[in-house]
Amino acid sequence: ARLGILIVRHLKRLERVILGYLEVSDGPGEEARLGILQTLQCTIEHAWPRMPCRLPVLLKALLRLLWDVHTEQGPTPE
Repeated sequence: ARLGILIVRHLKRLERVILGYLEVSDGPGEEARLGILQTLQCTIEHAWPRMPCRLPVLLKALLRLLWDVHTEQGPTPE
């Protein structure tokens, strides 16, 4: 419960960081993007009551990520 409270306290700032990492490709390995997706999953798990109001922005960023990965030229991990 404590982790959830700490995440909620910093949710707005964390959202900006997550969105920033999702927007920028970090090379063929995409380690940063994969890591930020894990961070997003953990954030949703712990702060789910506060997430519905953030869904439009997060879903748009995730759809853009899917499109970028789909249309990128070069090796991208599955």
